[in-house]
Amino acid sequence: MGLETSFEQLRLCAHRIQEYLDALRVTANEDRPQASHSALVDRIGNVLLDVRGLAEEISAGSASGVECLEHSFDLIGTRHALIHCQQAFQQLCRALAEDLVSYECVSELKSFGARRRGEWVLWSKSVKEGLDRLRFPVHDLSQALFQCWQDLTERVAGSLSISATNIGQQVKVEWQMEECEVHEAAQVK
Repeated sequence: MGLETSFEQLRLCAHRIQEYLDALRVTANEDRPQASHSALVDRIGNVLLDVRGLAEEISAGSASGVECLEHSFDLIGTRHALIHCQQAFQQLCRALAEDLVSYECVSELKSFGARRRGEWVLWSKSVKEGLDRLRFPVHDLSQALFQCWQDLTERVAGSLSISATNIGQQVKVEWQMEECEVHEAAQVK
């Protein structure tokens, strides 16, 4: 898979998570029973908003990476864009793990529904099911991010061979720059 294609897949996966989070925010904030207000509801809504913002950062970073490749073949800029995506992804995973899907959070959500009863039981089940469904798009995003790293390293990697001689060691570096040379030749014309 080419690096540009990998970045596009990363952008699509980040967009998919944004859609899941939007639907879950509707469930958590707008579909909640109107009888009373709760700090738990506010906290879940705020974390979902923060996580959505991180998914937007990943999407923007992937678009930036493609732009660096298409306009100036800037591998350093592409690497920085991918680093930004990786950092946002790690923050996204941390927020989900610590603030939404940890054992304590899920237990609090279940007991909240049981204590409030009625419509709150259904609300807490819907929110928990939405959180459970997030693991698939997060996994897909993780795989897309890994593919970007793999494609970037393959694009810039050189092969290194070491051989022993009577004199000592010889190190030979052969850069694999076929794609770069083709791109540079196209720019010269």
